[in-house]
Amino acid sequence: MACTNSNQTLTSCGSVGGVSRNREVDCIEVPKVFDQCLIRRCLVFGERTTNKTDPQLREVIDGMICPGEAQRFIGCRDFTLTINNITKAEIAGEPGFKRVTVNFTITFLADVALANGSICTLCYTVTRTESVGRLYCPESVALIAISRAPRMEGEPSSIDLSPEIIKLEMVPECLTGEFVQLSGGRVALDITLAYFLIIKCELIVELLVPTFGYCPTPAPCSEISPANLCQDFSTAPVPKFFPPQLSNS
Repeated sequence: MACTNSNQTLTSCGSVGGVSRNREVDCIEVPKVFDQCLIRRCLVFGERTTNKTDPQLREVIDGMICPGEAQRFIGCRDFTLTINNITKAEIAGEPGFKRVTVNFTITFLADVALANGSICTLCYTVTRTESVGRLYCPESVALIAISRAPRMEGEPSSIDLSPEIIKLEMVPECLTGEFVQLSGGRVALDITLAYFLIIKCELIVELLVPTFGYCPTPAPCSEISPANLCQDFSTAPVPKFFPPQLSNS
């Protein structure tokens, strides 16, 4: 079914919740992605920080244990990503394009099963710097300030708001964990860390979008009735008192 546009009101091309409705055009304010790129890394322990190695991927297991006592590497969990610093440099002759450098920290936990049956958890903190040679990050033409009410304690009545956003999205994974014997009888766990990292340049913009109006009122929340074990038992089916007959077929 074709759609027509008249006075910023669109005829619906279908139905919402089984009810056909007119579709309007609304102005909304959202982050719009102007450019993005993907970085893929697979890092192992190394004495220097490079594109393939990182010295922060080794942690010593607490206690004086022998390599045979560390049974197996279980895996990693509870990843967090924190941006520490962002720098942007203009590219001569290319308006809007910038060299973007991001310093960030990945933290995660690694679990190790020991010979005595206990689980040892190691905390890793890996700080990395990634650079993008050319990313389209145009500056906002408008200056933006907001006034919020009610305000937080000590907050000024007007707040300058930068519409430009550098955003990181990451999917990290520990591929392996290897036990290494160190001097003094210590044992360390070396992690192989892999991640996909997307660096995005966004601006807060106003967009016209077709809408079906405000969201409908949700259904009432269901209530959980208190358990009545005897009532449930009285309505339960009667079990079979004997096992099934052995079939000869």
